[in-house]
Amino acid sequence: TQVPSDRINVLIVDRESIQQSPYNLDLVNSFLALTFKLKEGQPFVFIPLDDPTTTLGPIVTTADGFGAERVRLAEMLNASTLSTRNLTNALAITYNFLGDQGAGKESAIYFITGSRHPAVPDRLYSIARLLNEASWPVNTVTLPGASDKVIQVLSNLSDQPDGDTFEINVLDGLYEFAERTLRADTKGGLTALGDADLSQNAIFEVNLDIDPGTREA
Repeated sequence: TQVPSDRINVLIVDRESIQQSPYNLDLVNSFLALTFKLKEGQPFVFIPLDDPTTTLGPIVTTADGFGAERVRLAEMLNASTLSTRNLTNALAITYNFLGDQGAGKESAIYFITGSRHPAVPDRLYSIARLLNEASWPVNTVTLPGASDKVIQVLSNLSDQPDGDTFEINVLDGLYEFAERTLRADTKGGLTALGDADLSQNAIFEVNLDIDPGTREA
């Protein structure tokens, strides 16, 4: 299926750490709903960290059948996980996938984890440099419960041109992610919006999908 944009968003999901807490799963679903709205019309690909050869997508939020794909994604997030979890392998598979897809230079990678155990696999920073040289930055998204050491390792991983680190929580994290994503993605669009003539009672309105069972949004 032809996708309407070459700005592909790859989300590598550490399912094992997410499933340790129902709160984290709710938070991930809220994060996904927000990301789908911020990057509406762009294709998304999901890669489980424990089984990176099994991918879901590309999924386009505005395409017919997105609802069914969203159900498949929920099933993937809740499915049993394998014991293998190697971020280097997942990033290498991502690099090859984006190359095969002819991904544009504004594509992005997000690694989502709530792990408490830091690990730096061999060649991790080497593959991260290759991705950055291709203008596909590696961003990390850490959930509550991730250890300080994990956050530090992932901050170093994303400490490349255009890479970023997001600590997601209900009070500040989702807001900060939305603000920084809009700033990075609009490339002047918000400036043009600010120059527009507004009526006295103009209202900016946006709809967000909140998944059932989400306790806070």
